[in-house]
Amino acid sequence: GDFDCAACDVIVPDAAPTIAAGILAAPQPGTVCIKPGTYMENLTLRPHVSLQGYGPSTIIAGRLSANEMVDPDPAPTFIRDLSIKSTGLYLLSTCPLADPSCSGSINAGGGTLALDLERVFMEGDANAGTVYCGSLAVTGGDFLFSFRDSVCKSDRGFRYRADYAMNESSHFELNVERSRFEPGPGISAIYDSVEFLVYTSGGFCGTPVPPGSIAKATIVNNEFWTTIYDAVYITPCLVMDPVDAAGSVIQVINNTFVPKIGAVNDAAWAIWNNRGPGYEPELVVANNLYMGSQLSLVRYTPADVSDSNLITTVSPFVDVAQGDLHLSAGSPAVDAANPAYAPPIDKDGLPRPIDGDGDGVGVPDVGAHELPR
Repeated sequence: GDFDCAACDVIVPDAAPTIAAGILAAPQPGTVCIKPGTYMENLTLRPHVSLQGYGPSTIIAGRLSANEMVDPDPAPTFIRDLSIKSTGLYLLSTCPLADPSCSGSINAGGGTLALDLERVFMEGDANAGTVYCGSLAVTGGDFLFSFRDSVCKSDRGFRYRADYAMNESSHFELNVERSRFEPGPGISAIYDSVEFLVYTSGGFCGTPVPPGSIAKATIVNNEFWTTIYDAVYITPCLVMDPVDAAGSVIQVINNTFVPKIGAVNDAAWAIWNNRGPGYEPELVVANNLYMGSQLSLVRYTPADVSDSNLITTVSPFVDVAQGDLHLSAGSPAVDAANPAYAPPIDKDGLPRPIDGDGDGVGVPDVGAHELPR
């Protein structure tokens, strides 16, 4: 069918004239299916009311607020198969629509904010000022956010900020997989494509978090093209119970990093690990491909685990100038990854490993892509 067999509870504009009306009319759980077209609306999301588009031709020209998304039911709400385009501040935020520049976080104590974006094209026009694809901030409770098989085109990417409350354990988790980050219209570079900021109450580092807490980030199989200063910015500065630390990790694996051409020094980093040694969670950086001027991937504190990353100043890509970051034949990234860390598929869904160099032994490639045979 039109919506790839999605179960539609409300179809826009057939059963509801606007997406906002469809969100209010839908049951919880429920799905609002949105036909192709441009919908000039700012939307407040509801827990467990998912949005299902028709593909990139379903365009929301406005901002989305997750300010009312905290709910006792931890099941995620989905946004799938559509485009979000806007100017100014953000495309998705935990700020209320009436206060788009709010400085605080929302209190999730006793509940969960769980939101998954899949196959979503996000474009921020920063001519009127900075635009985040997403700026999300939560205190307490559980906060799970995923961005998969999607595109963020803007001058800022996603800021995930989570603060542990004093007396409540929390599960904080960010998943960014098989996605692409690049500058938006008229912008020369994208800054801080992915930020994973986790703190104890009040934004402090080094204070023990409540027992039973988890902090995880999975950043895998992504393209970061024409970045500046850093593509990934993290603050893993927690003191955790050993059992909780064992279940917490930041994984930056099989990504492709290409800073803005000509970027040097601080402008050319792939990852900024902004914490002192000895804090949690563990940082694993493996099988990443970097083309740029830096001699290492990680700024400030080295990764706890660093394995099979490839740094080059010579393009290993089909056409780096035009943003085609698929591997070219003969690239040193082919069959050069550590299989222990490689995901089972690449950014395009190709299986790993493929025997790219034809030596009869299949070994995964470094970076977001496998070279097909």
